[in-house]
Amino acid sequence: MYNKNYKNLFFLRNNFKLLYFKFLIENSTFIIFFNYNKISNLNLLNLKNEISKKNLKNIIINSKFIKSLFNKDFQFLNSNILFVFFNDIENWKLLLKLLKNIKFYYSFNKNLNFIFSNNLELNINLNLIHFIIFKLLFNLLIIILYFIISLIKYIKIYKLN
Repeated sequence: MYNKNYKNLFFLRNNFKLLYFKFLIENSTFIIFFNYNKISNLNLLNLKNEISKKNLKNIIINSKFIKSLFNKDFQFLNSNILFVFFNDIENWKLLLKLLKNIKFYYSFNKNLNFIFSNNLELNINLNLIHFIIFKLLFNLLIIILYFIISLIKYIKIYKLN
């Protein structure tokens, strides 16, 4: 009886973790993920401390769950992966500085990218420019759509009169 309850509890905990992971992916602008076995324990401890100080969300996904979550196109996710979720560009800069000389992947607005952090200053500036340009284009698109909708409403009103 005890063994069956333990298995059920383990199953529930893992399902909750996967649902929480899905929620974080859907609600985060930036996602950084990397194989945390490739980083020294001291650097990992410093990284986790900084993540906790900034109240960033993170989750470690075991390699057996990665195979069930992702298809075969994500072969690079073949070990235990640390995911860090956040929405602010300042946190992005902080994490880039903490992940010096570590190969990691990131996602910005659900677009997967790959980065080597040995050109750190260049990457920070390029990503900041990318973020600013995206925001400007997004705002411009909203304004254009607003004017198109207003024009359509005006044409309908004009045809009725």
